[in-house]
Amino acid sequence: MRNSICICCASQSIKRSVALISSFLSKRALVSPPSTGDFYECQQCGFRWSALGLTDEQAARLYIGYRGDEYYQERHFFEPWYSRALNDGIGAEGDMSVRRKTLFEILNIGGVNPTQLTSVADHGGDRGQMLLDFINARKMVYDVSGVSLENGVEQIHQVADFLNNFELVLTCHVLEHLNDPRQGLVEAVSLAKSGGYVYVELPNESWSGPWQPKFEHQIIQWLIQYPKLLMLADFLVTGMKVKFGWIPPCGFNVIREHLQYFTEKSLVNLMQSCNLRVIHVTKKGQFLIALGQKL
Repeated sequence: MRNSICICCASQSIKRSVALISSFLSKRALVSPPSTGDFYECQQCGFRWSALGLTDEQAARLYIGYRGDEYYQERHFFEPWYSRALNDGIGAEGDMSVRRKTLFEILNIGGVNPTQLTSVADHGGDRGQMLLDFINARKMVYDVSGVSLENGVEQIHQVADFLNNFELVLTCHVLEHLNDPRQGLVEAVSLAKSGGYVYVELPNESWSGPWQPKFEHQIIQWLIQYPKLLMLADFLVTGMKVKFGWIPPCGFNVIREHLQYFTEKSLVNLMQSCNLRVIHVTKKGQFLIALGQKL
C-alpha cells in the first residue's frame, strides 16, 4: 500500500523505476554488496521515494558516529568526491549561522517575532545548533543520537512528555532520512501548541530523467560486477544531477542516506495533511523551506 499511494497527496498515479543502493549505504548499513531497489514518483505532486526502509539496527549502523572520522573514511572510500571539507562543513558553525539567519528571515515573513518566543523545540535537532539565537526562549531538542547538547539547550527524552508545549517547533533535514516522513512530521507537530508554528527545512533536490528507465536494472546489475566502473558511473550521474538537474540517458537514481525527495507542492500537501496551515514555502539555495501554523 505504501508504494501504491502518495503519502503527500494521496494520488495513486505512481511511476515505478529502479535505483542503485549505493556501495556506501550497502556496506555501512545493510552489510551487503550494492544492489538495486524500487524507486517511485508521484505524477501529481512530484514526491519521490525509495522503497528501501531501514530497520532500527540498520539505521543505527548508518548514523553511529555520524560525520565522524570512521564515517568519513568509509564514505570517501566509495565516493572519493565526498571530501573532508564537505564532511566537516555540514553542521559546522559557519553553515549553521547562515541557516539560523534564514530561519529568522522566514519567521519574520510569517509574522513571527523570534525575540518574543518563550519556548522552542527542535525535533531531530542534533546538538541544538539551530536554537542558539532564541535568546529569550526555553530551548529543547528531541534527538536519538545521544550527542552532547549546546549550552542552554535541554533534552526531550520522550515526545509524549511535551505534547502541545512549544510556540515553535523545528524539523530540519530529518524527514528525508525517515522510512515514514509523514509520521515524523506528525510527531514534530504534536510538540507545538495549538496556533504554534512548525518550521521545516529540507534539501532542495529536484531533477529530471533518467530518460530510458527501462534499462536501469540491466545497467546497474552489469556495473555492480565492476566496482571501479560503478564508482565512475556514480560520479558522472551524481555530477550531472547536482550541476544540471537531470540524469543523462542510461543513468539511474542513487540512494545514499536520503530515502525521500520533496518538491514544494508535495511538502505543502504533506504539511496540510498533518494539521498545518502553510504560511510560506520557498526554495533558498540548497534548501526547501516551509513555515506552517498548527490548526
